[in-house]
Amino acid sequence: MSSLPSENDKGRAATKLSATMVIAVGDIQDRGGELVCWKGGFWTYEGCSVKSTENGPTGSYRVPEFYIGTNTISALLKRNILVVTERSASGYPIRVRFNGLPS
Repeated sequence: MSSLPSENDKGRAATKLSATMVIAVGDIQDRGGELVCWKGGFWTYEGCSVKSTENGPTGSYRVPEFYIGTNTISALLKRNILVVTERSASGYPIRVRFNGLPS
């Protein structure tokens, strides 16, 4: 008997959500279903308040009161729970929208 997962098992594994992703999905829905990316990789909602301004190696950046990390956003995009609605001139996602949960 093979120990490799079947195609159906792979699909189920890809749609499983971590606790962090489940919380993020709820937060995204609570904030209108759309996020934008601020400098520094902070994914937040339009109009979010600034918590602080930090200095980094590439200059200063604003830290929003609320944000979701880039790794979590990437995981939700990979699962098609979020879709990219806008990209920067260099092709990076800068705006995403909630696309629903897999059934």
